Amino acid sequence: MAWLSGYSYRKSIQLSRASGAVSNYQMKLLLGESSGAIGEDVDCGGHCLSTFNDIRFTTSDGTTMLDYWIESVTGTTPNQLATVWIEFDYIGTSDTTFYMYYGNSGAPAISNGDNTFLIFDDFNDGSLDGAKWSVKQGDVTETGGNLVLTGTTGARGIIESITGLTQGAAVEVRARSESNGNFGNCHFCSIRQAGDWNNKGADLYGVASDKGIFSTAVLGVETSIEVNLTDCSTFGKYKITWLENEAKLYQTDILLETITTNVDAGTQYITFYEASGSGYNAYIDYVFARQFVATEPAWGSWGEEVEETELDAVIQVPVVIAGTMMKGLLGDIEGSITVPITLSGTLEAIHVSGTLEINSTIAVPVSISGTMKNSRNVINGHITIPVSISGTQYVYPVYTGLLDGSIPAMEMSASAIVDTIGNGCINIPALTMSATGLTSYVGNATITLPRLTVTASAMRTLIGAATLKLPALRTSASTLLGIVANGEITIPMLRVSADSYRSVIATATVTLPSLKLDAVHIPSSYINMVMNVRNAALTLYTNYSFNSLCHFDGKNLGATATGVYDLDLGDTDAGVSIDWNFKTGYLDLHLKTKKKLREAWLGCKASGDMIVTLTDTDGTAYEYEAKSYEETERGLRVKFGRGYHRRYLSMDVQNLDGGNITLDTIRLILDKYGGRR
Repeated sequence: MAWLSGYSYRKSIQLSRASGAVSNYQMKLLLGESSGAIGEDVDCGGHCLSTFNDIRFTTSDGTTMLDYWIESVTGTTPNQLATVWIEFDYIGTSDTTFYMYYGNSGAPAISNGDNTFLIFDDFNDGSLDGAKWSVKQGDVTETGGNLVLTGTTGARGIIESITGLTQGAAVEVRARSESNGNFGNCHFCSIRQAGDWNNKGADLYGVASDKGIFSTAVLGVETSIEVNLTDCSTFGKYKITWLENEAKLYQTDILLETITTNVDAGTQYITFYEASGSGYNAYIDYVFARQFVATEPAWGSWGEEVEETELDAVIQVPVVIAGTMMKGLLGDIEGSITVPITLSGTLEAIHVSGTLEINSTIAVPVSISGTMKNSRNVINGHITIPVSISGTQYVYPVYTGLLDGSIPAMEMSASAIVDTIGNGCINIPALTMSATGLTSYVGNATITLPRLTVTASAMRTLIGAATLKLPALRTSASTLLGIVANGEITIPMLRVSADSYRSVIATATVTLPSLKLDAVHIPSSYINMVMNVRNAALTLYTNYSFNSLCHFDGKNLGATATGVYDLDLGDTDAGVSIDWNFKTGYLDLHLKTKKKLREAWLGCKASGDMIVTLTDTDGTAYEYEAKSYEETERGLRVKFGRGYHRRYLSMDVQNLDGGNITLDTIRLILDKYGGRR
């Protein structure tokens, strides 16, 4: 098993989740500096740095490192306790081994929350990060290592995360209120749909000293519960978890409330909303979002501490065989090299617990060359390496031995040969390792096979084949308004060549994978519809930034994430003329005789010209211009040329140049063919 370079100690852990595998999942570890740390899941036996900067976590190969973030270090050395979050690449339904390394005095700090979590900010850079947060209204500041939510009687500050979350997530916040313990309606641990409090997965805001409201909502229908909080004036940890039809609230990992109704399932964004009065300030130390499942993976039993120790055995045997082979001979020269190695005895661990590794490196340079004339299977290069390692181990060694057989390249060449050049044969026998008194793995056998090169000229049969298979490339993004990503695969050159060759030269195969690009787009505008409840008529408003409209106290109002606006102030939309139109359904003229529609009379008061469009059932449309008179004129006549001869029609009226209209009635005037009205 490979070992992470520069580290003296490691421990192993096996993780599994019987109810289903998880990928890129974050788990919290309570790590003790020594066995004297209180509340630890595992400790470093006093061999790590007091800063914990030399802690590393790897996958089962022992060298591929995992992302992690050190949340806090408490207590005094040598019995400190660190809270560490690790992102595991994959935890399956059966046991998967991971490693924790420590004991490297020169290791730099690589704790990184951004790499570990779905969303992370510790607010330590002095300014709000525009790549993480969108300011929706007001003025929210970052100072002194905190996000400061200042209570105000004016426009309350709102910020929203740029990255959205899908169901199966947890959000954790470390926060405090002012000394009065009252968050003053400040939303300090909340997720909602973009700019929309009517659809929220989980929301916590304070209402009185050490009290809050925990709520959910779907389409404005809310479920809310008053909760008792503890010591809000000092920094504490608050957590919300969000699953299908379930939202939970925790303070300091203690469950306070569970809601199972009106839990919104749409994409959610972390939102902070300032208090509604002066003196109700809130301070956020950090916030992060992670994956969450109802039954989370749990820590099992950690392996014993293992120390790195090595014993090397090197044997080099140079061999050269050369000669001239005559026509018609089979198997003229065989180079056979046998190198037996035996390491045996009683092996004890170096310390109270440690690892004993035996590296057997066999370097056997072999060169066989000659001139062949119409022979078959002229050269056979043969290397046989029997190896046996055995011993009795004591105390806590993890590996009996590590065998590494490194074999050099074998090259064979020939000219003017009719058939096969030769056979390059490397025979590796069984590798046997055994031990007694062992608490973990017996051992690991690794064999690295070398390059085997065969070249020829004036050859009559196949040279070879080259195959390249590329892996799948996938790029995905959510809540993105611009470019998603670039996916690029560069294919290397494949080259096969031959001289004086009479048959197939070679086959070069490249298998390309699927290239998949996923994105979820967030709309930048709304479409608004208003219904007249008396006649069920709909009015459609487009290109509005309003998320809702209403008629209240004689006024037409529109609401956005930043406020409520009066829509009756002026006849333009921010200086731009407002286009409108209304359209009837299909009208049945009930014509029993041959008639035609000659004109229409609009009982109205208009301030500008209009276009009237008649559309029949096959979609054919006819446009007519209607000229208005003074605004005091009552009524407007629209003539339809030679008349409209169909039974069914739909009428559409639209303004020109922003004109207004107050409409009372529409009269349709019919004529019989060739007669009077």
